[in-house]
Formats: sequence, C-alpha cells, structure tokens
Amino acid sequence: MVRPAVRLLAVCCVVLALVVTLLSVTARSAAAQLEFRVIKVACPGVPSFEPSTGRGIPPECTPAAGVSFTIQDTAGTVLATCTTNAQGLCVVTLPEGITVVVTEDVSTAPPGTVPLRNPITTQVLTEFAGAGFVNLPRSVAPATGRPWQGPGSIALVTTALGGGLVLTGWGLRRVRGR
Repeated sequence: MVRPAVRLLAVCCVVLALVVTLLSVTARSAAAQLEFRVIKVACPGVPSFEPSTGRGIPPECTPAAGVSFTIQDTAGTVLATCTTNAQGLCVVTLPEGITVVVTEDVSTAPPGTVPLRNPITTQVLTEFAGAGFVNLPRSVAPATGRPWQGPGSIALVTTALGGGLVLTGWGLRRVRGR
C-alpha cells in the first residue's frame, strides 16, 4: 500500500514536470519570432543611403504614412500585412530564419511617386530585420524596371574594384615599358 505522503509527492512531481514543459515550449516559441520592420520614405531623388532599422532615414527624405505592405513567404503564403504610421514605419512579428517577399501596395503610396524597388526579398535573421522602401517622383525614378543597386551595393563595389584592377594593369604596363 502506497502512503499518502508518497502519493502527494508523486502528484506534485508530475504537475511540476508539466509546468516546466509548458514554460519551455512557450519560451522556445517566443524566441523563434522576431520583429520585422518595414520603413517607407519619399525622397526628391536617389537617397544618400537606403533606409534601414540600423541607419534610420536619409536626411533628404520624409517618412511616408499610410502606405500598405504585404509580407509573404517564398511560396506566396501571406504571413502579415501592415500600414505605415506617421514615422513611415510598420512592425510585424515573423518567424526567425525565413526568407520573405515584401510588396508595397502602390495604390497607397504618396501621389506622383513610384517605388525605387518593389518587391524586396530579404531574410528575417536579427533584431534589425526589415525592409526599407524608397519612393521617388515619377520624373526621377529609373525607367529600366530592374532592381536598383544603391550606394554601398555589391554592384558599386564590383565596379570600383574592376576599375582599380584595370588601372593597376595599365600602371604595370607603363613601368615595364610596354
């Protein structure tokens, strides 16, 4: 026959194990989610840098309020929607580590402007995860339809390196007398 004290101890251990399990599952779920920020600005021309959660908004640009965005995974499933506030910002919670496609609803953009890039594909990796959208006046926006490579982009770095290598080769030829 089992004593009442042993039975009570066994029940307490089971209840404690359930509580610990529930708390650990909740903590893991919370850790797997990150805030994802969408920043929207209107600029008179190509900005000095693209808006981001780490760098903020370029000084020549103004926040664009009331612009709507849809955030989807790469399979096209809508994960969230949001509309920018007076600071040109909207925040959603997304699973960490996924790739998302953020699309601006151009019908909600400031009148007479078009997005520099739309949509933007990015990853949700850190607490700085987000997408920065720039709208330009129609008269200034690029007409190519290609994604724009902004200041500091890999295209700019590649061009600078390529030019440097050409100049280095030219300099070596002059030194050797060819």
